[in-house]
Amino acid sequence: MKILIAEDDPRLGEAMAHFLRAQQMQVEWVRNGSDAFELCMQAGYDVVLLDWMMPDMTGIEVIRKLRSNGYQRAIILVTARDALEDRVQGLSGGADDYIVKPFAMQELVARIHALSRRNFASFESNELVIGDLGLDRLRNTVRRGEEEVLLSQREFAMLEWLARHPTRFFSKQALLERIWGMDSDVTLNAVEACIKLLRKKLEKIGASQSIETIRGVGYRFATNRD
Repeated sequence: MKILIAEDDPRLGEAMAHFLRAQQMQVEWVRNGSDAFELCMQAGYDVVLLDWMMPDMTGIEVIRKLRSNGYQRAIILVTARDALEDRVQGLSGGADDYIVKPFAMQELVARIHALSRRNFASFESNELVIGDLGLDRLRNTVRRGEEEVLLSQREFAMLEWLARHPTRFFSKQALLERIWGMDSDVTLNAVEACIKLLRKKLEKIGASQSIETIRGVGYRFATNRD
């Protein structure tokens, strides 16, 4: 199970990460909202744990930004704010669950498992099916029939984004901001390199889909019949 923790308190963040890893969970921990948003858009987590009050972006702001960008995975808001209006604001803002500090780690694990079960049921065992392709969010793989190939996190994020919007063209700049983040110092060449690698891997498994280029416009996900 893949978990992302976004918590700026070093003692609590370390304690949560240590306890969840002891439960055989794969854990990543960041300390601000911007990093949490970027990682969520790049990788598939079963559950995201978001502190309400964080530097640069609050947990609520991260949730709203994620949901507005189509992110549908499970999110638990972690906060010391326990007033009814705070709970209502958190849940109506897009959180799936709400846990108040201080909390027992066993309760946190129980909530994670409950949301994960619901998440798996909703996401067809974490696989997104596009035509004859299956994209596995947990393993970062794409398959066609019995053929399967491993993708990097960037490659997977790129392919999933394009596949979810098959009729739209995206410029290099738009893809750079989407996959690497607006504050990234990488160049547009990184987009070209990622697309080139994706095409090779799709060809390797005999995919009928490809990534189409129109010079001066951008890229889109298309079948060979388009």
